[in-house]
Amino acid sequence: MQKAKYTVTSEQMLNQVYQDALRGIEDHGFIKLEWKAGSNRSINQNDLYWMWIGEIVRQTNGKSEAKFTKEEMHEWLKHEFLGYENKVIGKKKLITLCTTTKLTKGEMFYYMQQVDAFAHSHGFKLTIPDDSEYMKLKQRENQ
Repeated sequence: MQKAKYTVTSEQMLNQVYQDALRGIEDHGFIKLEWKAGSNRSINQNDLYWMWIGEIVRQTNGKSEAKFTKEEMHEWLKHEFLGYENKVIGKKKLITLCTTTKLTKGEMFYYMQQVDAFAHSHGFKLTIPDDSEYMKLKQRENQ
């Protein structure tokens, strides 16, 4: 085992990581651990976001002659609200569209607020379940 990456979500998984770490130390003399607390966007946020994308696409396609796919709308919204980042790959400098997959929960909430405001300003209706993480954060922010 030269390199491993884990997402620990249970005690059982933590025990497996511990065993693998011990084996790594025995085999190689040391291991390098990197710890990152679970701050990435949540599954709840992701599910709601993609539901919104579907709702926006259906409502947009119902109003205009242009027809959008969910992926096209996702790309357009990232362009509008997330923008671009510079990357260096080898000696090549690239400008790429920012991704939602690396957003923290807070960043994803802010992005979703922008999508929500955009949809509202264009007369689109978005479903926001009362028990969604988005609604809970929105209510906490308004207190």
